[in-house]
Amino acid sequence: MEKTVLLRRHQGEGKTLVAKGERVLPDTVLVEGDTPSGFKPVYLAESLAVSPGKAESYLLKKPGEKVRRGEQIAHRKKIFGFGASDVFSPIDGQIKEYNSQTGILLLQFLSKHEQVHSGVWGVVEAVEGSEVVVRTKMLEIYGVVGSGRVRLGEIRVIAKEDEFLLASQIDENCSGKILVGGGLVSSESFSKALVVGASGLVTAGMHAKDFWAVGGGTVSAFSKSSDVGITAVLMEGFGHLHFFENIYRILAENENKIAFIDGDSAKVSIPLQKEPDPVEKIEFEEEAPRSEKLKVGDLVRTIGCCNLGIYGKVKSIGNKKMVFESGLSDYFVEVETLKGVIEIPPCNLEILI
Repeated sequence: MEKTVLLRRHQGEGKTLVAKGERVLPDTVLVEGDTPSGFKPVYLAESLAVSPGKAESYLLKKPGEKVRRGEQIAHRKKIFGFGASDVFSPIDGQIKEYNSQTGILLLQFLSKHEQVHSGVWGVVEAVEGSEVVVRTKMLEIYGVVGSGRVRLGEIRVIAKEDEFLLASQIDENCSGKILVGGGLVSSESFSKALVVGASGLVTAGMHAKDFWAVGGGTVSAFSKSSDVGITAVLMEGFGHLHFFENIYRILAENENKIAFIDGDSAKVSIPLQKEPDPVEKIEFEEEAPRSEKLKVGDLVRTIGCCNLGIYGKVKSIGNKKMVFESGLSDYFVEVETLKGVIEIPPCNLEILI
């Protein structure tokens, strides 16, 4: 569905390079700055074979001093000079602090200078510190379940609608890409995509146990998934499934274009090379989803944990309640699918626009 949205692009700390009302292109730099890259623990006391309270005295560097990968940072001589213990830095960074209770030395990676690009055609709606809000036009495609934070990448189709997505189809050329395809992706293929540095993975299906194990996903609109370093969206659900024809076609038509993938919202957003409509209602992620009245003939998809990701047309809408397998009662809707007619509560249906 095409709509005007407000896209938030930000960095923890940085200098904003655009102003409100400014028109931006995908390669426009909105914010830039130095971003801390995390920490690396070194088990200093254990490596030197001394008590945590004594290990600090063997350090050759002080907190705040920079170190290079492979540089000696601690040395302990043993009796008569035999069996000396040396500790070397595993990273380029600086000495952060030593904990005399645990014996752990904390090294901080060197900060990286990063630039946050717009990624879209649009107009700066607001500047809030190091966060820039851009009004833009997007084509949004929703799946049924996902995991991971919002990431940016170029769409690359690597498998057909219903074939197995094999680890051998994923290589270094997939780094930074949003990979599309496959009726089933294995945990091995998922891990391979993570190792090569792919931004995201959009597939029809995945075995539930593999998804929970490596994806850390969520089917709840009120909670966020854990992030393992790659974002995944399952378009149809769990198991070996087939991409809905229209969804796969749209993704394939937009191959090599930049897109955003959001696991928590289970969606892929493709920026459109169009000026945003200044009067169209703006939708925030925080807003409740738009509701439509269900009608006979509507194209729908099933959601929820049962009959996940089945497509069909509404055949009839019941006017009396019935008891479902769960023991709950509700009005039922008859949906005509490729595998026959199913009866399902209206709350487990979403209308495809």
